[in-house]
Amino acid sequence: MSARHSASSGTRSRVIVGNDVLDLRHPRCRLRSEEDPLPLRILTDAERAWWRSADEGSRRLRRLWALWAAKETTFKAVSKVEGDPPVFRHRDFHASLREVPGEEVIHLEGTVAWRHHRCQVQGIATDRFLHMIGWISGETGGDNTSAADSQTPPLLEVGIEGCGDEVKGGDGSGAGAALSRRVRKLAAQRLASYLERTMVSGAASGPGRPRIRIGRSLQDGVRRPPTVWVNDQPCREVDLSISHHGRYVAWVLRLPDFPRNPPTPTGARDGGSSPT
Repeated sequence: MSARHSASSGTRSRVIVGNDVLDLRHPRCRLRSEEDPLPLRILTDAERAWWRSADEGSRRLRRLWALWAAKETTFKAVSKVEGDPPVFRHRDFHASLREVPGEEVIHLEGTVAWRHHRCQVQGIATDRFLHMIGWISGETGGDNTSAADSQTPPLLEVGIEGCGDEVKGGDGSGAGAALSRRVRKLAAQRLASYLERTMVSGAASGPGRPRIRIGRSLQDGVRRPPTVWVNDQPCREVDLSISHHGRYVAWVLRLPDFPRNPPTPTGARDGGSSPT
């Protein structure tokens, strides 16, 4: 499977990204009944109607967790736009999704609205995993409704990797830490490769492969989104979202738009390696 990659043309406004990956074989990602507390807690009436309209169990399962992932993705993006994470009530995030069926991969697309923000979302789902990405375009704190309506994504680097059966569940402290290290390493490698090809890093410190560090800060007891450092300097031109669950890690990078040497899509591996 290839990672999704898309480039827009022309001048782009500030773009903030989010993403969420789910291992659909994880015990928590099971099929839920209409009386289950989870869908009652997280879905609006319109979302429940779309979920219930699926005519078979596998489609119902995929739709439920696609709505979950779309809301999680939007929450991550909104938290960065707002500067502080809002109170996360899933029903306050209104998702409108549609499926584009395929032979092995189902594509999902739509929007998620929260207050005056609208997040454009796209996703893929197989019988093994579901991955959703999203972006909000516009100025921080501004009205992003019209900007997010564009169907053309910004310049994004998107990847997903299966990490093998030895990371069972991915929710324990040890496994979660290993997955976090793995996804940061992969995202850093992809960003370094892009910056090296576009020669962006050479402007500050001479030619060669740039040094990438992806960190996370804890301020006032609140965990902040990952920060990107290039050659020991914060890189505000790049926005990053990372996610891991069960046997999967995933990321999305909003890249600087340097069209001289556009990056090529990456290959995503399923079950090909173990986290280190």
